[in-house]
Amino acid sequence: METPKYYFTLYKSLFFIPGCDSGFGLALAKTLDKLGVYVYAGCLFEESVKSLQEQSSSKLKAIRVNVTNPEDVANAAKFVQDDLNGEALWGLVNNAGVCSPNVPFEWTTKDDFKKVFDVNVFGTVDTTLRFLPLMKRGKEGRIVNVTSVAGRFTPNCSPYNCSKFAGEGFSDGLCFEMEPFNISVHAIEPFFVRTNINDPVVQKRGITERWEALDAETKDSYGAEYMQAKIKNSEKFVGNASSNVQMVPDTIVHALLSKYPKSRYVVGNEAKFFFIPLSFCPIVIQMWVIGKLRKMTNTVLLPKKAVKRNY
Repeated sequence: METPKYYFTLYKSLFFIPGCDSGFGLALAKTLDKLGVYVYAGCLFEESVKSLQEQSSSKLKAIRVNVTNPEDVANAAKFVQDDLNGEALWGLVNNAGVCSPNVPFEWTTKDDFKKVFDVNVFGTVDTTLRFLPLMKRGKEGRIVNVTSVAGRFTPNCSPYNCSKFAGEGFSDGLCFEMEPFNISVHAIEPFFVRTNINDPVVQKRGITERWEALDAETKDSYGAEYMQAKIKNSEKFVGNASSNVQMVPDTIVHALLSKYPKSRYVVGNEAKFFFIPLSFCPIVIQMWVIGKLRKMTNTVLLPKKAVKRNY
């Protein structure tokens, strides 16, 4: 794979990337491996470790790590530290993430939020804490956090969206704190891309399970038709998602290796020219615009007992 001219010299570049079982992480690990850099690719499952190792060069080392398990993260950091043999880690990509069923806040539980935050927020925090000492050895480096456009603009209160707002705050604050150590921090904000994380079958099952767990009063306030329409809208949304997974790892590579990286990368034209500009508007304008958009796309969704029907 040809190295772009605006990239740094790559022969000493060393990276740790959790979440390489599938999606962005897997594609990123393979892309960096083709560039000839050294990669420590963290996978949740042993079969993913074996598969990725078999497909890669000797410069990529796949290791099993569950970012929600502090012992796993500590062991991964120890493995990398021993393997570096005194060298510094150049880059950390906090990529591991999980999604949640796209349902109203009233349908969720505290446990739903905890499961998502354990991976998307606390996993990122723990991984960063463990690997920062290895990065500070080199007196320079880069941390890339994969967040989402859902961390800048959200029309619902899902655990996933809330976790991505937390990720954005973490990136911004860490950027200030790491500047004295010459370690830069970069946020990657993709729009909706089709990966395993948003499997329509999983979404449908999640919506149905949350509906069935509701009490009678809450069910009555939304109505069964709302639940069915929610599933259809979710399937339509996933169907319209971009299938160009590679644009995200390509963006991450730029954040890791370019001479002049951006602090934020918005990935996808819908995000760049619609949702991010909309995020700067007052909330009442956002609600009005999204209401019009839902009418245009025939995705208007109102609870049975809604008292306002502005959409």
